Amino acid sequence: MAEYINIKGTNRQVLSSDPSNPTIGQVWYNSTSNTLKGDVFNAAAWSTGGNLGTARGDGAGFGLQTAAIVAGGNGPPELTNSESYNGTAWTATPSIPVALRSLNNAGAGTQSAGFFVGGFTGSGTVQTTQEWSGSSWTAGGNFPITSYSIGSMGTQTAGLSCTGEKQTAPARSTVSAEYNGSSWTAGNPVITGRYGVGSAGTDTAGLIFGGSVASSPQLGTTEEYNGSCWSTTAVTTVPAAYSGGAGIQTAALKFGGEATPNQANAEIYNGTSWSSIANMPAAKVSAMPAGTTSAGLASGGYSPGAVNTVFEWNAAAQATVTIDPV
Repeated sequence: MAEYINIKGTNRQVLSSDPSNPTIGQVWYNSTSNTLKGDVFNAAAWSTGGNLGTARGDGAGFGLQTAAIVAGGNGPPELTNSESYNGTAWTATPSIPVALRSLNNAGAGTQSAGFFVGGFTGSGTVQTTQEWSGSSWTAGGNFPITSYSIGSMGTQTAGLSCTGEKQTAPARSTVSAEYNGSSWTAGNPVITGRYGVGSAGTDTAGLIFGGSVASSPQLGTTEEYNGSCWSTTAVTTVPAAYSGGAGIQTAALKFGGEATPNQANAEIYNGTSWSSIANMPAAKVSAMPAGTTSAGLASGGYSPGAVNTVFEWNAAAQATVTIDPV
């Protein structure tokens, strides 16, 4: 059998702690943990995370892959419960005040300070904003219009929300408004009124993509916000509504969505154009999004009925792995 020194040209090291800057292919023995370890390159891929406690789609989602919140949604029926994710498992958290659906990109912020806006109760559309403090939900300022299937981005004290479906004509909203943590200020409208958009970014560098209007199939249109005005940019590779969105304006992640057929497709936006990445393990519509372009989260959704499955996206990265625990 070939020895390690003949394969790599170096002896296997014995170290009391893992090296701070290992190279790919390096192997060492950690004498403190009694483990043989090495440094590898993990290819970009989707993997399965911990299942939601309640199967649902169309709820609000925000936060990071390892620190996320989902709330509301539709089983059916419309739901009030919320859950918190630590990257491995979900824990029940306090319920939202009203059972709501049509929220899947309406949330933004962090696991300790997030919000979502609008939604549908089953009998009507709401105007309310719900804020999450890390331990409870409270009512915030009312959005300028009553609507659902809105796109949101930013933080709880510097948020941006836009588009959506109204119950009065014209049904497809072009409204765009900024949130300061207590009240909304209407700004310049989006260019294409629609509902079911994906969203990413901040209140001064926002991004919406996809969605639908009644008079046409699903859209691939992308718009960017510069803190004042919206402008049209590249079209997504696959037009879809109710896709998940995560990341920032110059590095956004799009996954799943309603199309014909419904999509497992995923794409990344670099601020100029969209490019396809590996598909999710299964098609999902209205999954609750969280995370970043390099570490995304697609929780629940419809596939075609409501599911509790969770998919995690991890971009290609260097990583330390345990080869053989002793």
